[in-house]
Amino acid sequence: HEIFDKVQAFEVGGLDYITKPFQFEEVIARVQTHLTIIRQQERLRWQAEQLEKMAERDRQRYEKITAIREKFVRGAAHDLKNPLTLVGGYAAMMLNMNQIRQDP
Repeated sequence: HEIFDKVQAFEVGGLDYITKPFQFEEVIARVQTHLTIIRQQERLRWQAEQLEKMAERDRQRYEKITAIREKFVRGAAHDLKNPLTLVGGYAAMMLNMNQIRQDP
């Protein structure tokens, strides 16, 4: 009869089963075990939330990088269509770099 009661208790969602007469040490050990399980579940939830936040930050970074890359590609394609603009832009950049190097 006791085994049937235990099986029935677990089937309806019980996580543990203690029989009478209670053994104080057993009750304490089981309570400590369940408290440990609860703390571990809370830690796992917290870690899952942190991972979700990291994933969202990574997604936002990816979108920004993709937008920058697309802007660069469009600009480079535009500049390559007009070689004189490209050469002039590079010449100006070289002059600026030389000025920066010469500045104290």
